[in-house]
Amino acid sequence: MLSLSSRKASFVDRNYFWIFVGMRGLVGMGEASYVVVTYSILGDLFSKEKRPLALGIFSLAMPFGCGAGYMQGPLFYKIGLHLTSSSNQERAWQWAFRATPLLGKLF
Repeated sequence: MLSLSSRKASFVDRNYFWIFVGMRGLVGMGEASYVVVTYSILGDLFSKEKRPLALGIFSLAMPFGCGAGYMQGPLFYKIGLHLTSSSNQERAWQWAFRATPLLGKLF
């Protein structure tokens, strides 16, 4: 659902800005809800000795993912510039939203 909302948001026309905002809001709500649940699941899955390490690794993944997003955004923008027609280059930023679901499946 999160990947689908992220990918579909990249195809929304500029005249439908609020649909874009709503789709990005769905992604935010989905991620916020899975993060809350994940801490309790990790707490149940790992023993008392291994639990701090598991929670630490999970907690570190979020800032690393945010940093990777800031680094990869300009890269996907440049790729989008090459993939879009010269008359439509103001929409190259949307390629970052098209690549996000693919990266989510890889990692």
